[in-house]
Amino acid sequence: MRIIRPVAAAIAVLCSAFLLAAPMGAAQAQPATETLTIDEVLAKEAAAGEIGTQAQTFYYCAVLDGTTGCKSGYPVGSGLVVARLYQYSNFNVTRHGVEGFQIVIYNPRYSVGCTSGTGDNEGRFTISAANRNKINSVKTYHGCDVKLYNGTNFTGSSTPFIDQAANLNVYGFNNSAESVKIS
Repeated sequence: MRIIRPVAAAIAVLCSAFLLAAPMGAAQAQPATETLTIDEVLAKEAAAGEIGTQAQTFYYCAVLDGTTGCKSGYPVGSGLVVARLYQYSNFNVTRHGVEGFQIVIYNPRYSVGCTSGTGDNEGRFTISAANRNKINSVKTYHGCDVKLYNGTNFTGSSTPFIDQAANLNVYGFNNSAESVKIS
């Protein structure tokens, strides 16, 4: 039993390193419906060739039900992916050779996903100052939806709750998001 844990941990580290370094194809993905961790979402979409170019820059935000802000102390990869916010449209993080970023939002306590409906708070946060007004596409997972606001602390104009949007311009929200609500 003691040998299995270090071997499993080493395999997980190697798989994560491979996933973060591997370039990927350029097509749109549909939201995952099964229960997947961050690494499993990336691996599944990469294997299917269903995501745009793979980001070298990931920002991670752990959200918890009924709370505000990204929470510290939760390992990346714990719980379930709730959503990913991309700097560029069509879920890409490279445009014209310029490297972008994506924000991976996860709930470390989830094993099933979000509740149905949009009246609850399944986590919310203000995007870091360096990444505000730079989001152009959104993808959600596990029955979750996101609402974007063009002001910090959930103020200003907002989108409806979004399941997936390859181009936020359909909501008039390219390069406008400053805060995010999960439901």
